[in-house]
Amino acid sequence: MFGAMHMRYLIKHFALLITLYAISSVSFAEPDQLLRYSQQLSELPGVSGYEEPIRQYVIQNLKSIPGHHKVDGMGNVLFYYGEFKPNRKTVLLMAHMDEVGFVVKEIDDQGFIRVIPVGGWATHVVWEQPWLIQTNKTPVPAVSGMDSLHVVADYRNVPKVSMDQFFLDTGLSRKELLEKGIHPGVSVVPDFTFKKLGNYYQGKALDDRLGIAILLNLANRFASETKPNHSRLNIVFAFTTQEELGARGSRIIAERIKPDVVLNLDSGIAHDYPMQFTQSKGPKLGGGPALFIFDGSMIPNHSLVEFLSDTATQSKIPFQWESEISYSQDGASVQQSGQGSAVMNIGIPTRYVHSHAGVFDYQDLKYTQDLLWTGIQQLPKYFQKKSNKDKG
Repeated sequence: MFGAMHMRYLIKHFALLITLYAISSVSFAEPDQLLRYSQQLSELPGVSGYEEPIRQYVIQNLKSIPGHHKVDGMGNVLFYYGEFKPNRKTVLLMAHMDEVGFVVKEIDDQGFIRVIPVGGWATHVVWEQPWLIQTNKTPVPAVSGMDSLHVVADYRNVPKVSMDQFFLDTGLSRKELLEKGIHPGVSVVPDFTFKKLGNYYQGKALDDRLGIAILLNLANRFASETKPNHSRLNIVFAFTTQEELGARGSRIIAERIKPDVVLNLDSGIAHDYPMQFTQSKGPKLGGGPALFIFDGSMIPNHSLVEFLSDTATQSKIPFQWESEISYSQDGASVQQSGQGSAVMNIGIPTRYVHSHAGVFDYQDLKYTQDLLWTGIQQLPKYFQKKSNKDKG
């Protein structure tokens, strides 16, 4: 009897251990390279102008794919997939490497740090948050301090704050900070670990590390096919710099590549939560990629948008429409330079963009990748139809 009871006890607790292990590892249980790319890219630092960790990650993960890469003077990574032939139509796929963050401006005598914002930050989202100051050694953790309510004359009417009042507290003296390699010019990123959030995922720098993850995975998918339609096209991947500072990196790409079609991949703005400052409607998580019909920087090529939406409908790939006024992206700078390419922007729906941590639905990554894959296979038909129309 003791033996049987003992065995049941062991079985019960072994099952419990298995359950606990499954719960603890559920965040990254999926054996999927796309998700691994997303996590690893999210956790790397890469403020605008400081993209080197992302650049090296991209280059490392392109090594096994047929083609060759170049790094231009702005730090953009251009990957020419397979064999590039001058007589073929050229398709450019873009995503930007940089994220919003800060750069150290000065360290006062007490060791408190003043910074310069890099990219668009809403003032109210930066206070009392953890940060990582990047050095050539180990990143130094910091927190953005703020007055306690206990010292405010009327706690029911807290004074407004501005970015001029923003500072970082590391708990270290000025001398200790200098010894750790912190000085004016080093970058600062949010301190946040990629994680599971209910049915979704949460991480920093999703704008636009999710786009990079999709393009890397797409390049691997191209390489795995034996006789795909895309072999009739030149395909170039561009991983750009300083998009958050006015699409600076992408401005020099058009003249070098002379693309016929540009598909830019960036974060879409999910509207499916209790919005505080507007009641506008827009994309939702799980609804598929957002095809932009308008944004503050660009009106897309209508025939290209129609082509990709028709492709999605025929292939039963979920997609959504999006338009944003306060929004800009790399596609606009390519559209306005070089020979004037047909450009459109595709958004990956994301909640809380330009804050410490965004939220996304993994299904949207897969839908976006499927649409890019299917659309590129169909692009030779698009070019043929366009050629016939131009001749007629």
